Amino acid sequence: MLEGEVTFGLGPERERVVAAAGTLVLVPACLIHSFDNDGPAEARFLNIHAPSGDFVKGLRSQGPWDTHDPPADGGRPVSDVVVCGPGEGDTLALGPNSLVFKAEVDDGDGTFYMSELTLAPGFQGPVPHTHERHLDSFFVLDGTLTVRLGDDRVEAPAGSYAVAPPGSVHTFSNPGESTVQALNIMGPAGFEQYLKEAAAAGATDPAELAKIASRYDFKPA
Repeated sequence: MLEGEVTFGLGPERERVVAAAGTLVLVPACLIHSFDNDGPAEARFLNIHAPSGDFVKGLRSQGPWDTHDPPADGGRPVSDVVVCGPGEGDTLALGPNSLVFKAEVDDGDGTFYMSELTLAPGFQGPVPHTHERHLDSFFVLDGTLTVRLGDDRVEAPAGSYAVAPPGSVHTFSNPGESTVQALNIMGPAGFEQYLKEAAAAGATDPAELAKIASRYDFKPA
């Protein structure tokens, strides 16, 4: 959730969960759900489908998509839903930077990872690299994130979304004088576990981080 509140109805009994700004609600496959905005204010949020299941095509009336009537057996239990509220999630500090894990490989079906990044001014970023299996992306919340996508260098201000598909050379940095806040979203999940290993080792140097990350689908370009 970026702004406002959204109310989710979960399971056959439509159990209510109210998600305020800063909340992640992860609903895994085969779990009955709905959502609406029953408040007076506008709500703004990111709707992530991982994998996509042709969701966008369905919205554009371009074909069938992965949405089905509630199953007779009631579907998956509501206990499989992950709700990570504002300020919640494991926090890691990597030098002057920090991140908050909102969804990891053990959440839901492990189809995506999300963290809240806070990048200090002058952050050089990891070395340019590729992922063989993972899509890597960034939604900028505050400040301007510098993203390398292939041969292009993009200045991404707040509200921008940058996507690096599997196999594409990319990196990110904050060469400016202001702090950058962004969401890092990867699909599927799993790559994020290198960050925990790096933090446990006290690694902050980009080359050292790259060495650790090489064990998690990371190949320097």
